[in-house]
Amino acid sequence: MSAYTRMNKIGRGSYGDVFKVTRNSDGKVLVIKEVSLLGVSKEEENEILNETEIIKKLDHRHIVSCVESFVENDVLHIVMEYASGGDLAAVIKRNSAAGKYITEEQFWSYLIQITLGLQHMHSRRVLHRDVKASNVFLDQNGDIKIGDLGLGKVLSSKTTCAISQVGTPIYFSPEICEGKPYDTKSDVWALGCLLFELVTCKPPFQAANQPQLLKKIVNDPPEAHVPSHYSREIPFIIGKLLDKDPRKRPSPDSILNYSAVQIRIERARFKQQEMEL
Repeated sequence: MSAYTRMNKIGRGSYGDVFKVTRNSDGKVLVIKEVSLLGVSKEEENEILNETEIIKKLDHRHIVSCVESFVENDVLHIVMEYASGGDLAAVIKRNSAAGKYITEEQFWSYLIQITLGLQHMHSRRVLHRDVKASNVFLDQNGDIKIGDLGLGKVLSSKTTCAISQVGTPIYFSPEICEGKPYDTKSDVWALGCLLFELVTCKPPFQAANQPQLLKKIVNDPPEAHVPSHYSREIPFIIGKLLDKDPRKRPSPDSILNYSAVQIRIERARFKQQEMEL
């Protein structure tokens, strides 16, 4: 840790505390997640370090980049870029308190950017396994950065599914609720939950306890409806992502190929070209 100066604790991610730091060599503001390895078997430690190395190789503009990682005093330190714009959970909280909603343009922008990040992960056989509002960050320009890959699972060339039940219960897919093997389509379900929450300020499924929640996720439709001021394309695409059958859920590639999404990608590209003139 001699290369960094700790500023303040900014949160707790899966498996560890997160601190804002400055790099002493150049003053750059970064984030360090600290994961205790005490009580962890050598096999588990090697698995954690191996997956950290693979996550470090994820290089995409919509994924929080990993600068380096090192072990010191039985603590794994993961150094990552700092997203200064907060997270989407804060956006939802602010909008809910003010009785406001994100704009149609914001919805499509967030959907496209998160999907592009997931597309990159999945193409490298990495499952995020904890896609949710508090794990999707905004940089200083308001652009998306998917973070907290602490529960990420790297699928080997011989493995197509994961089994262990990890993540956040309100974002669990039906297959996870039922203890079935799951794959990248569970990340797609979680994206559907996040998008639903962005436009309604409520998660699609809520219950007094976890058994009731899991039962609702498996059997019931979402409890709220997408507000009518949005275009019909929004409830359509969210409905596709929240299909109970993972085989019917679209992949990130398919999401990006929907005509409604293609239209918004072209608009964004045209807008960017105009700004560069």
